[in-house]
Amino acid sequence: MNSLAHPTRMQHEKVQELLLHAQVAPLSDIDQASVEEHLFVCDECATSAIDLDAATRQLRALPVFASPELVRVTQSRVRTRSREMYHERLRTAPMLLVSGFVVVFTILAAPFAWFGLGWLAEEFSMSTELQLLSFFLFYLIPAGASITLAMVHHRKSQQEEWARR
Repeated sequence: MNSLAHPTRMQHEKVQELLLHAQVAPLSDIDQASVEEHLFVCDECATSAIDLDAATRQLRALPVFASPELVRVTQSRVRTRSREMYHERLRTAPMLLVSGFVVVFTILAAPFAWFGLGWLAEEFSMSTELQLLSFFLFYLIPAGASITLAMVHHRKSQQEEWARR
């Protein structure tokens, strides 16, 4: 039996769902083709699609007004949130500066650390593994401090956000 001749209830429900979705956002090419194919053989869904389109056009034609009080309150909240975001950026700037400094310092100091650890390895007969471990710790300690600073800052920001709500 041809599925086009006798649409199932599930096809009706899926098409109805897609018709509603199409009122908000465009459908994919596959979904659009499926809906058109179904509407071609199903008078019930075709009528429903026409009615839905008409209702949507009427709703979109209605003017929407906001009371002066709602506009004032909304503007006030937007300004307040803007100030909060500005202060958050001010608090974040030193942390970013310090983190950047850590990265630059670590990169610039790497050759000196490598040669210094090589000298220490020769002087104290350190194994190559211990020398490599020391070099990685040279990188991990500043990075760990930077990550800890970022986590503390993030936690403080979260607490302030929770207190604000």
